[in-house]
Amino acid sequence: MALKIKRRFLLKDDSLIVFLSKNGVNFSYQICENFYLDEKIYKKLDGVYLCEQNFDIVPISKQEYYQAQKHANFTFSKQIYGFKLNNNPVKIEIYDGEFSGTCVLSIDFVDEIFGVYFKPYAFLQEFIKFEITNKKEFNEAYIEQNGLSDEKFDLANAFYVLKNHQISLYFPPNLATKDAIATLCFKLCFEIYALNRSYIQDADTQKFLKIAKKLKTCKILLELFSNAFDEKTILFFINKIQHLTLLISQNENILKALVLLDDIKGSAWMSKLLEHALENANQEAMACINQTDFLKDFELFLSDTSDFFAGPTAKIKIYARIFYELRKELLKAIKIYNKLSEDSENSSFFLALDQSMKVQILFENFYDFLKEQDEIYIFNKKLKKSLSKLYTYENLLDFTQKAGDDSDSEKLKAKIYAKIYKIRHKILKFGKNFKAIGLKHSKNLKISYQKA
Repeated sequence: MALKIKRRFLLKDDSLIVFLSKNGVNFSYQICENFYLDEKIYKKLDGVYLCEQNFDIVPISKQEYYQAQKHANFTFSKQIYGFKLNNNPVKIEIYDGEFSGTCVLSIDFVDEIFGVYFKPYAFLQEFIKFEITNKKEFNEAYIEQNGLSDEKFDLANAFYVLKNHQISLYFPPNLATKDAIATLCFKLCFEIYALNRSYIQDADTQKFLKIAKKLKTCKILLELFSNAFDEKTILFFINKIQHLTLLISQNENILKALVLLDDIKGSAWMSKLLEHALENANQEAMACINQTDFLKDFELFLSDTSDFFAGPTAKIKIYARIFYELRKELLKAIKIYNKLSEDSENSSFFLALDQSMKVQILFENFYDFLKEQDEIYIFNKKLKKSLSKLYTYENLLDFTQKAGDDSDSEKLKAKIYAKIYKIRHKILKFGKNFKAIGLKHSKNLKISYQKA
């Protein structure tokens, strides 16, 4: 039995199709969508759903296809033009979506010897970039995990686009860590600029809370990936953002406490006190938000495309770093939950909140890479909500204690203590389940970043 030989070539563009059409070649045409999961290839070929494993292809239902797709990292979309060259089946695959513009020519040779010694004809060589037959980095299963090897990310162009347009970010898996984090923080920086201008004109509560959240996100991203940058420089900006966050935190704490008071009977008097305090806090927050000149320096720092501010992990693929950081923060969180008990101070619970925020920020900004860990995201989101509420009740208790020791104050404190006790109990229960989920995914995360 003769060995089947397939040769593959990366084309410069899709102009070969135009050339062949003009020279009378008739093509078969198919629209294909496919993804890789559990060593299987799932395909949708002209509306027919298939599953391939070990070269065996079986039809599957539409429901089976889309259910499996939920767990896939990436779905390829392409147009396939088929024809024959000297009786050898030939395909030209034109990729759409994230890999739009990528064109691959593949030839299945009937004769083994001819396939081994085949040299592209002169007319084909004009359209071929280079052969990719034995290059694993051009295999779809590899591309799904690592991105296209010759995919170029123009950082300077990305900054220009982000300055002038509001767009969602897509990071190629093989993108350098420094480039990915710089781009993400650059985008956050301009969103903060826009919100600042808008908040100064109209002191809207939601705008303020968005500013606070984006500042925290930026700070946490810089902390998580700090070793992708020059140590002293990145620490300078982390401290600047941290200082601004602390300055506006009082306003944020009052706003969140007022929301909780809506659900506590007999707390109208406290709401009035906090609303009065909020007027002063708003003025202070407005003054602080105006003190963001350092963001211009931050923008210049992020815009530097040289290696001058590069740290030791600057060139590592962002795909690998995300898995590494998520696993590291998960294991830290598990250690904290192991120590939590009914006797723990609230401050110990707030350490868990810090970890929960880091995990959530990784998921919110890099979800495309972390889909398979969705179970962590869902559970962490619930835990963060409860931990954040505990933190706000603690602040509300502090505000109430400062308001005096009359009967209304004592009643309100008793209600707040009851709420705190209930939430703590819920967090301890959730924490046990989170530990089990975290440990289950930890091994897979380690394998993922070691493979990348």
